[in-house]
Amino acid sequence: MFNAVQDLKKSKVKVEPGQDSLIYFAKGKIKKGKQIFTPYGTRKTLTNAQLLMDYGFIIEDQPAISGAQIVLDPLDPKKDKLFEDRKNLLTYYDLGDNEFQIEYNKLSNQFLATLRAIYANKEELDQTTAKENKGLYTPLSERNEKIVEKMVVSLLKKQLKKYATTIEEDEALLGINKSGECDGDQCKVDNQKTDKDTKA
Repeated sequence: MFNAVQDLKKSKVKVEPGQDSLIYFAKGKIKKGKQIFTPYGTRKTLTNAQLLMDYGFIIEDQPAISGAQIVLDPLDPKKDKLFEDRKNLLTYYDLGDNEFQIEYNKLSNQFLATLRAIYANKEELDQTTAKENKGLYTPLSERNEKIVEKMVVSLLKKQLKKYATTIEEDEALLGINKSGECDGDQCKVDNQKTDKDTKA
């Protein structure tokens, strides 16, 4: 049975997403009875927040990555008259990915550039193709940027809804007061454990 690991060097298997499956290949010989580790997230390391939401656990020694992973819906050639123009533009700017790591107070340039291409009209797409400057990495128009801003807010709200509780509910459960200090029963238990560890 697989166990989770985020360090790809510790993984004994290579994962390739199939159409309706995940295909695992051994990277080398694996001894009988040896625990096999696999990364969760086939292309990108998942944050503890994402692991908690999707799988119900966290990896304690994982470096803290605040934020969330957002997956955009793929472009649909049947519904989008400008599909080929968008696809070509995204390819030109090397923006083929639809998964983005959103960090606290920081949106990646690739994420914003991809949204600009997705919500650009014909005129904006033509203007971007004609430009020889930063193109998608700068606002295309006031109209486009307002749509992108609304979509960012909408995507982040959708992400927050995946959590079963709010930050305030979590803090109350942990006994953390409004000033960020620990004053509940759970804090007393944690402090007693810390005292014992210090004495030992």
